[in-house]
Amino acid sequence: MLDFGREWKRIFAPATIANVGPGFDVLGLAVRNIEDVDRDGVTLLGDVLHVRETAGRSTRISEIYVNGAADYSLPIEVEENVVGVAALAVSTLADCAPLDMRLEKMPFFGSGMGSSAASVVAGAYAALLMSGDDDKSRIADTVVKCEVGQHPDNVLPSLLGGMVISYGLTDDKAAFGTLYDQDIIALKYASSALRHSDKGLDELIGQIGEEGCTDITSVLSGFEEERATIADKTTRHLNYMAEQHSIQYYNLLIHYLEKRAELLRNLRYQDGGEAARQIADRISSTVAGLSLGEDLTSILDRLGELGIAEIEPDLARIRTYESRRMRRVENIPKIVEDLQKSELIKLLGKSLSQKLKQYCRADISLKYRRLNIPSEVLDNLYFVLVKPDVTISTVEARARMNQNPDLPDAVANFRSLSNLFTSLYEKDIKSFGEATCQDRIAEVARGPLIPGYYSVKEAALQNGAYGFNISGSGPTCFAVCDSQDVARRVARACMSKFSDAGVESNGYICKVDLEGARLIKHV
Repeated sequence: MLDFGREWKRIFAPATIANVGPGFDVLGLAVRNIEDVDRDGVTLLGDVLHVRETAGRSTRISEIYVNGAADYSLPIEVEENVVGVAALAVSTLADCAPLDMRLEKMPFFGSGMGSSAASVVAGAYAALLMSGDDDKSRIADTVVKCEVGQHPDNVLPSLLGGMVISYGLTDDKAAFGTLYDQDIIALKYASSALRHSDKGLDELIGQIGEEGCTDITSVLSGFEEERATIADKTTRHLNYMAEQHSIQYYNLLIHYLEKRAELLRNLRYQDGGEAARQIADRISSTVAGLSLGEDLTSILDRLGELGIAEIEPDLARIRTYESRRMRRVENIPKIVEDLQKSELIKLLGKSLSQKLKQYCRADISLKYRRLNIPSEVLDNLYFVLVKPDVTISTVEARARMNQNPDLPDAVANFRSLSNLFTSLYEKDIKSFGEATCQDRIAEVARGPLIPGYYSVKEAALQNGAYGFNISGSGPTCFAVCDSQDVARRVARACMSKFSDAGVESNGYICKVDLEGARLIKHV
């Protein structure tokens, strides 16, 4: 965790497990990592927002960090990053001065751990605290509204801590349907792909264009003209700057050589030597024969061939400058493509905002309850999170969901969810774990997207886990255990099976995070 000094308050919002098996879009829990399996240190699963009041006129995000280093692939525009959107939304409810924010993101995107939800919660709770209030219930509606898709099963546990069941939103069937709007999902996925993929822009455009989203098609069509304009203006500007730098380095070279000749002539009068004067004359005659129109590298090579040792330091210095300039010239296509990519991300963001406004409601009829889990369960309940190094398209994960499940499958999920809640209050961790395994709606659709998923699940259960399923939309998986030793054994078995499937993975042993969003004090 970074520390920018005591003038900055640090707000932490934990990662989450959504669905928890049969509780699709209904149940979620916050997690606290206590051990990285077979790795040094403990990864902080969640987002940290560093915040202070600013003398400026408006709230801003000054920087975003991932793994301790600044990350320039994520938008810092307040209206385009959910941490800023949430902070602004809460500022309208409370008397909060403009804020300066630095976001420290957990190093997982699209992992199924509630990354965007943690950002929303961190921004909202920071603004609440900066206004002098800490009543989380005041901002519960706001964090759900600010989360893209308005999924309460991620944001509410991150805000409140513990396990939270949400049973609002579904009162309005039309509004509930917007949670699965494929255009919204496609736009969100397209922006994420552009920010985090190392593929070339043309390949990415082809990839996101295949999603078949009318909004994306429209954005890509309008982007072509913008793309050409960016390429033309940027290339001309960078080439002009490169030419100016070339002229600057040429003039600097002449200046160095003339000063060197002058020093040598002064040396002649001091020691009476003739050799210094001859070298000075040779340098001066060489300078007189140089031309600005000649390639600077050629000039440097020609001067080097003269074998004048006295000017070698000057040539070396200009060679360094020219080498840097040439690298910048060679990098122009990459700079142009990065600017084009940023513009496309902005256009997709605008389209997403317009799409979301169609479903924006003043009252989302949010209803929720934080479960009062017996302490005997919490003391002995361990979750293993195993994150395979794969990416799952959110679009594909949602598209695979059966919008009209068969009645037997729906009833089976109702039964499993009932068993899950009953087991918690009867302090039966084994039955709770078994209930998380019994999901006929989300797991059957998303399991095939994770390489080796069913082998990994089998290995977890054979090594002592009571339950195993997918966290959120994946690819992170979770297992339910009743001791840290069992959890460690289960994590290693799962990581080994993922390795057999040709996938690297990391394992984390977690407890339920009961605090949720909180202020982290400086030591």
